[in-house]
Amino acid sequence: MRMRKKSNLEKRILACSDYIIPTECKILNVNEAIKDVAYIDYESLFKNNNPIELEIGCGKGQFLCETASLHPEINYLGVEITSNIIITACERAKKENLTNIKFLNTNACYLPRYIAPDTISKIHL
Repeated sequence: MRMRKKSNLEKRILACSDYIIPTECKILNVNEAIKDVAYIDYESLFKNNNPIELEIGCGKGQFLCETASLHPEINYLGVEITSNIIITACERAKKENLTNIKFLNTNACYLPRYIAPDTISKIHL
């Protein structure tokens, strides 16, 4: 079954911009992603130095939002390729006013572009 495009998707994404990490360009392949890095400064992003947990394929964010609300001492990063799906997760996080969660709308194979090698030790999968 084909997923229908959510109504007002662009406006909804803009309304959740505090939760979505911007990806400036379209990446054509993994090799390009590794060469054209845009490492995320997690201390600036979360405004703290708490440990980070990563969920690849976070879907609509139910598990991630529930976990983030139970553990405010941990930062959470959800990765999801489909804008149509990640918007539900972002809206849930916004509704619950979670400050320890962010989302990256990209294919997981492009994560080397966003996660610096020296940061990997801080991230739990």
